[in-house]
Amino acid sequence: MQVSFALNTILGSLLVLTTIVADYARRFNTDSFQRAVFLGIVGCFMGAMVCNLGQLSLEGLPGETVFAVLYVSLTLYYILTCAAYYQIFIFIDYLVYKDLRRSRFIGLGAGIVNGLHLLLLLVNVRYPLYFYISSGENLFFRGSAYIIHLVICYVPVLMGVINALLSPKAFRKLQLGLLLLFMAGASIGSSIDLALNDTMLFWPCFVAVLLFSYFFIIRRDLRLDTLTGIGNRYSFNEFVDKLAKQEASRPSRGGGQETWAVVMIDMDHFKEINDTLGHAEGDNALQDMARIIREHIRQGDLAARYGGDEFVIACRGAGDTGQLIARIQAAMDAHNAQNIRPYRLEMSSGSGVYRSGGGQSIQQFMEEIDSRMYQNKSARQERRSTDLWQPAMERGQ
Repeated sequence: MQVSFALNTILGSLLVLTTIVADYARRFNTDSFQRAVFLGIVGCFMGAMVCNLGQLSLEGLPGETVFAVLYVSLTLYYILTCAAYYQIFIFIDYLVYKDLRRSRFIGLGAGIVNGLHLLLLLVNVRYPLYFYISSGENLFFRGSAYIIHLVICYVPVLMGVINALLSPKAFRKLQLGLLLLFMAGASIGSSIDLALNDTMLFWPCFVAVLLFSYFFIIRRDLRLDTLTGIGNRYSFNEFVDKLAKQEASRPSRGGGQETWAVVMIDMDHFKEINDTLGHAEGDNALQDMARIIREHIRQGDLAARYGGDEFVIACRGAGDTGQLIARIQAAMDAHNAQNIRPYRLEMSSGSGVYRSGGGQSIQQFMEEIDSRMYQNKSARQERRSTDLWQPAMERGQ
């Protein structure tokens, strides 16, 4: 009955995870580091499942070979589960901060902890801290210090949740739900592990968490511009559609009103950067611009790459768009002063405040903002032409 139940639960869970890996591994329009970490988590759990299945299938059979295979399977099981939990910590942190250097530093610390965990498993060969296998019967029993394994595995998940909740970065409800789900999966797994003395029911619980996480990643990637790391046109269109539907369903009287300050930005000279310095420098310019925008908006504000070299920002409330534009311009000036790139970042902008129920649709408002941005761009080009022409006129006198 134990082996039959293991086949139903573990092999079924493996099939689900195999489907996830086959689908996600071929998606190249996603964040490569995020994909690598998530596939690492899934791969470790799949390996641990195979080890668990081997243990349950062979446990109780006689023979020295069975004893050796059982011992290796259990050791690998502990190694892989520990590695998976620390990759979950890295995954959570990266979702919140999107800081590759920070995540790699955490990965270094996780590697050190996993190394210490491996040393404990080596000690377990002589002194059964985690587990031991009865000679002759080949039955698995937990060691007196098994709780150490649970602490090492589950603490990083709790740390990840606390770290994310304390983060000053934008932290959306869907991300919070994902973190709590990871925590619930870990808690349920440890409870089953301790109470029932086997881990067969642990796998369906955690596969459900990983499946939800996968749907979260795919849904998030659909809204993400992979080059710049901010929202894409699709995410902003969702925002516009949401406001349009609210406007359409709003009662003629007494309905709630939403107010958004919107700024559209167009990068000047972007075509010249691409044509003269190449598309790699063009990508750098877009990434620099997106970083500046991201650093100067608040939690809950929306920033998206609207087109090739156009960006849009939507801030809840009737904020001062002039101040926001001035902050972004000052950050651009500071960036240019560092002479990091062989060109200057420059922009034209258009802005306004949208109020639902004000008699103007969100589509009409966006067309107006777009027109203001191009008026500003034309005025800037005209001033630049005048600045270049006037000295030439003076030299000709």
